[in-house]
Amino acid sequence: MEAVVEKANMARAYRRVVANKGAPGADGMTVHQLADHLKECWPTLRERLLAGEYHPSPIRAVEIPQAQGRDATARHPHGDRPADPAGAASGVDATLRSGVLRI
Repeated sequence: MEAVVEKANMARAYRRVVANKGAPGADGMTVHQLADHLKECWPTLRERLLAGEYHPSPIRAVEIPQAQGRDATARHPHGDRPADPAGAASGVDATLRSGVLRI
């Protein structure tokens, strides 16, 4: 976990989350608000991660538009659907997940 919370690793993870321009998570925080939040909460968040006391936030349901056309509907077992359900993690959780994946 020490390698995950290393400053350089988390900076790369943060840049990746910002580049993805994802939807706000259950906390409603946009990627533009994430930097200030992480700066303010990082010492406590890091401490909780290292102590094994961090728990991810709930995921917010979002709909992702499905491609139109025969190919998209032919693969879908329920026929034509305008959108597929997905989940949006909070910005903090997405950053941490990205940091873990980089180790």
